[in-house]
Amino acid sequence: MTGLRIEKNNVEKIIKELEEKGEVIPVISDPIFKSLFRNEEMKGVLSYIISEVTGLNENYVYESLEYRDPYIKKQNITHKDNTSDLIVDIGNNVISLEMN
Repeated sequence: MTGLRIEKNNVEKIIKELEEKGEVIPVISDPIFKSLFRNEEMKGVLSYIISEVTGLNENYVYESLEYRDPYIKKQNITHKDNTSDLIVDIGNNVISLEMN
């Protein structure tokens, strides 16, 4: 599945096929979300999701997407350290994705 790109008109078909095979993974928990979408092989799926939410061109997102360290340093002594689920750079845009 390296570099998988999904055409919008095929999404429902793919979901149905995966459900029939019992291969649907619930990604609503942080560990599964992080593990799944930090995987380079899922870059096409992640590009599709980001494109749908932001309106950015899917091919542009796919070609420009770079994974960033999800650790966020504290801004001052009173703040606590934080870790995001997933942070990516797309051109001049920084996108933080959280599973809540």
